[in-house]
Amino acid sequence: MIRYLKIMKNISFLSLQQDMEYRPNFLAAIFSSLLWILVPIVLFKSIYAHVDNISGWSWEDVIILIGTYIIIDSIMMGLLINNMGELQDDIIKGNIDVYLVKPIDSQFYASFKRINFAQLTNSISGVFIVIYGYFSSSIHFELINLFLYFLYLLTGMITYYSIWFIWTITAFWWPSNEHRDSLFLNNIIIARFPIDIFNGGVGFIFKIILPFALISNPATLALLGNIEWYLGILSFFIAISFLVLSRITWHLGLKSYSSTGS
Repeated sequence: MIRYLKIMKNISFLSLQQDMEYRPNFLAAIFSSLLWILVPIVLFKSIYAHVDNISGWSWEDVIILIGTYIIIDSIMMGLLINNMGELQDDIIKGNIDVYLVKPIDSQFYASFKRINFAQLTNSISGVFIVIYGYFSSSIHFELINLFLYFLYLLTGMITYYSIWFIWTITAFWWPSNEHRDSLFLNNIIIARFPIDIFNGGVGFIFKIILPFALISNPATLALLGNIEWYLGILSFFIAISFLVLSRITWHLGLKSYSSTGS
């Protein structure tokens, strides 16, 4: 574990150096991302101009949900956005031999070999949005709720990572699909909608099959003091299950992989 933390430290340092080589691009990326952050806020604000709540969620609750989503999304985008696209291309072109000869775990290297700091810094905006929503509401502070909030932030990130990684490495079997990233990123925004709007078959899909609803909602509900025990357990189960599934899928993919040198 300590070894991998040191590796992440070195990766972070090198990635930051690379980002700083093109500072105008770095600043432009941050500005563009900030504009993107405003979109869901404006969208929900226009909805709440006509209603008092959405499935029991007040405006302040949704603001916390949006901020939580931004924190998770920004961190995972910062860690993965460069790597997932490159991994897909390398699988399709048969160029992932370099992943296999590194003296570290191949899945770890494939996932985190480059960090995008422009995306990563957006998490700061998410923190401020959560703080604003929290103090705008009438929530009674409980230390346990804050602890659970950070705990479910972690499970949300694990679920986010696992879905994206599994989807990316389907390129082992379906190499003709070259727009995986776009499809994933167009659907991950489901995570910023209140979980209570997903019922019946739709709820089963987005809580179990493609558990986008379990990425930012459990942490938000924990901070609000409204998380139910079954949702908390489900969040842990889904996060662990999908992480294990990502591991299994990666090794199955490597067995079917043929490099350009084969």
